[in-house]
Amino acid sequence: LTRTGVFEYTSSEVPIEASFDGTVKIQRDEDEVFAENTIASFEGKPVTINHPEGMVTPENWSELAHGVVQNVRRGQGEMSDLLLGDILITTEKGIELVKSGLREVSCGYDAQYEQIEKGKGKQREIIGNHVALVTKGRAGSRCTIQDSGDKENAITTKEDIYKMKAKDFSSASSQNPDLPMLWLTKTWVSPHR
Repeated sequence: LTRTGVFEYTSSEVPIEASFDGTVKIQRDEDEVFAENTIASFEGKPVTINHPEGMVTPENWSELAHGVVQNVRRGQGEMSDLLLGDILITTEKGIELVKSGLREVSCGYDAQYEQIEKGKGKQREIIGNHVALVTKGRAGSRCTIQDSGDKENAITTKEDIYKMKAKDFSSASSQNPDLPMLWLTKTWVSPHR
């Protein structure tokens, strides 16, 4: 979903005085990215296609949400600087875009900012609002839907789930708990009740 480190913004994006070239470098420390409240705030948040104009709210959720984020956690080992999550894509449009290559993600959130010096700041108290599917995310290509085509990183569709035996499903998800999973599903409600 995101990572620790330094991120570059424009002065119009953050409340920090910019450097002479108009950019602001924001440090996102691990104690903020992996804070219990930050991790919990991304659980169940909507997945959008690109960032909406503002925040996702109860009034615009049904228009903007193309899925949800689940199982938000800190990575381990080589991924210990990453905030990971499983993404459930639930709309036909979202599924098609992911399958056609829209795979990088970018978090939409609210945060507090602290000016360190001109053009530099720190981000604190990060509270998630949504995770956007984007062409190029600020966090870079490490923060992308991981489905390189191998068995551990493959996209799982509803049809795949139907074919799996319960023990296979449990085994697949527990083999490497650090690997994010992408679930693609469409739900239909029968008009005949």
